[in-house]
Amino acid sequence: MSSFNMVHAIGNYAVNFPAKTFSGAVIGCLALYHFYSKFSTTRKNQAVMTSEKHNLADELVLLTGGSGGIGKHIIEHLAHKKARVLVLDVKKPEFELSTGIAFYQTDITSTNDISRVASKIRSLHGDPTVLVNAAGIFHCGSLLEKSEREIRETFEVNTVSHFLLIKEFLPSMIKHNRGHIITIASIASFVTVAEMVDYCCTKASALAFHEGVKQELKYWYNAPNVKTSIIHPLWVETSMIKGFMQYQSQFAQPIMKPEVVAKAVLEQLLALALFSCAAQCQKGPATMYSEEPCKGKEVSVKSDNSCTLLPLEFRQNINGAQLPEDVVCNFFSDVKCEEPIFYGMEDPGLCSFSEQEFQNQTVSVQCYDGSL
Repeated sequence: MSSFNMVHAIGNYAVNFPAKTFSGAVIGCLALYHFYSKFSTTRKNQAVMTSEKHNLADELVLLTGGSGGIGKHIIEHLAHKKARVLVLDVKKPEFELSTGIAFYQTDITSTNDISRVASKIRSLHGDPTVLVNAAGIFHCGSLLEKSEREIRETFEVNTVSHFLLIKEFLPSMIKHNRGHIITIASIASFVTVAEMVDYCCTKASALAFHEGVKQELKYWYNAPNVKTSIIHPLWVETSMIKGFMQYQSQFAQPIMKPEVVAKAVLEQLLALALFSCAAQCQKGPATMYSEEPCKGKEVSVKSDNSCTLLPLEFRQNINGAQLPEDVVCNFFSDVKCEEPIFYGMEDPGLCSFSEQEFQNQTVSVQCYDGSL
């Protein structure tokens, strides 16, 4: 299996496996695995391009559920890449934290507690540039067996906390148009099995959360450089599936080591490190002209993938464009880059918009480095 054929998630919230037969769960999980073997993939909104030369020294990573299991291995990988890491968990780590790693005991289901910790983080470290929602919980049992407390806890940790955390930390990412939100979901996002119904519901919610955040970042907040990734694991050797592993002969499913999951998360973060160099690595700006052929008044548009609203005197008054090598520009008739009139103009540009019949229509422009 590749590093993206991932396993079940994560965190150090207590896992409760009742002393009972797991036959129903095993049958359900076999069905889940059958589906997984045909469908499993990592869904993300960007290509993963990594290199050993990239590190994460410029990132401040906020990791939930990092006091053990997969989270511990994520921390080890991040420390190796020189990232600064802030661990939020209800349980203190039982291992020594290396330089650049800080722990904050936090109830991530509490707005007040998140706000309290966020104030400390900002005063000591600044605003996080990466959020990894890795904390998770699972209570095994049928719908009628589980208590209200267990059901509510599952939804609060696995779903509600995601909303509370982005409300606290996403505004800074939007302001700077830079960041990355990684959501640890599950193959259970796509299929529900017996004795895991509440858990599966929360993982379907995680997928909906990811898709919604991605859309709002692009269309509501004009922050295309805030990246989002989602990972759909199956089974991993952590305390979360300890009860199933006691019946390994019946369980009969491949179980992966947590290091594999941690490595996959790291690859997503390395992808961010590559894309987030836009401010330092971006190509030169594109130049827009008010007259054909590339004459008259000029206005520059950065090639940083942001939506550039043209100055008033240039709106619906652009008739030519010159683009640097590898730069690609999209042209829109509205102020938020939502209504395209021309997609994919490449260098050297086009100095006569009338040839394409979209002269004097451009209101906003989005240019980016097409070589990435």
